[in-house]
Amino acid sequence: ALVARAPFALIGSGAFQPGGEDPGGNESIIIAADLNQSTSVLVVFTPDKTKWTRCPVLEMCPTAVLVPDGTDPDNTADATRKLRMKKDFSVDKNGRYTGEDGYNPNEGELNGSTGMGWFPGYAIELETGERLNMAFGEDSFWGGDIGKDMLWNPNGEISVGQDYAILAGGHWIYVFNNLRRSSGDAAQMPHYDEGAFLQTSLLNDPAAGRTRTWKACNWVGSGAVIPGTELLPVTEGLIPSELKVRLCINKPYLTYKPYNGQPEPGVNIDRNGGLGLYTFSTEGLETQTAVNSVEKDNLDEIAMVPNPYYAFSGYETSRLDNRVKFINLPRKCTINIYNVSGTLVRQFRKDNDLTYVDWDLKNQKNVPVSGGTYICHVEVPGAGETVLKWFGVMRPVDLQNF
Repeated sequence: ALVARAPFALIGSGAFQPGGEDPGGNESIIIAADLNQSTSVLVVFTPDKTKWTRCPVLEMCPTAVLVPDGTDPDNTADATRKLRMKKDFSVDKNGRYTGEDGYNPNEGELNGSTGMGWFPGYAIELETGERLNMAFGEDSFWGGDIGKDMLWNPNGEISVGQDYAILAGGHWIYVFNNLRRSSGDAAQMPHYDEGAFLQTSLLNDPAAGRTRTWKACNWVGSGAVIPGTELLPVTEGLIPSELKVRLCINKPYLTYKPYNGQPEPGVNIDRNGGLGLYTFSTEGLETQTAVNSVEKDNLDEIAMVPNPYYAFSGYETSRLDNRVKFINLPRKCTINIYNVSGTLVRQFRKDNDLTYVDWDLKNQKNVPVSGGTYICHVEVPGAGETVLKWFGVMRPVDLQNF
């Protein structure tokens, strides 16, 4: 269950809150964020690991803590401050570290052997359809299986005090805009690149890189499991069932600007000035004619209405009018109507585009038939045949019309 969400520009930077200090340690990093850059986003939580997002894992402890360096587990001299990338070994999609049995290096070392994990889902910008970069945090203070395992696995514990709120272990989720597209600046955050830009900016360029990183941050959210329940084991996908969360803003669409590194093929802004442009196709939906297999498949759709007939129907237009219909007929067919003794009562030969035939409840000699059961045989050339059973009750002659 999602318990908190907000544009990054509006979040707090206190203890247990998702904000933090700037690279110099003096001011809140949210000053880099621009609320005007916030966009509508779809965040999907899914057990399908093929759709998981490779991303940095951020330290959420409100005070700098000494944690083992992933490249040297015995070195705890370098403290990791809040919102810095964790220095633990990166993990694969099953939460395994290098050296553990079953470890997958293709997943665990993708774009960084330290500080990288997998968010169990993905984020899509609803205005452009682009997949976005993400990050998530965990608080090493809690240790054990919730604060130091490099997994997004919040619990259901929520604690609120006078000046703090601890939400499910501090597993905050960060979604980043593609500022490279909107600004045309190749040094800004791109669309989803498996966490490569974030890893480089946060690890190798801590000051200017952090500024570029948090300038692009769009939404922040937190999650908690329903009390009395728990997530699945990571080997089974963590998320019990897919969950979609829409974070929407009422604002005009921005115009598209071509940029270096944009997905191929590029967007032709000459067609609509860079505004939203949509195409659709009716291929496969067109009407088909003279398809014999369709006739065969629809023989069972042929019917008589109303059935049974109790002295009148909605098709009749006067007191002297008696009428039922054969419906769902093909263009060409032959209809033979028999009584229960096998005597032919009426025959229709249809060869037109109508899909029905009216029967005035008279025989071949134009004499009204008696009430009872009738067997109707419909033969469709080249397709097959079907047999219908019909029961009718005739009404008395209306002498007022004579």
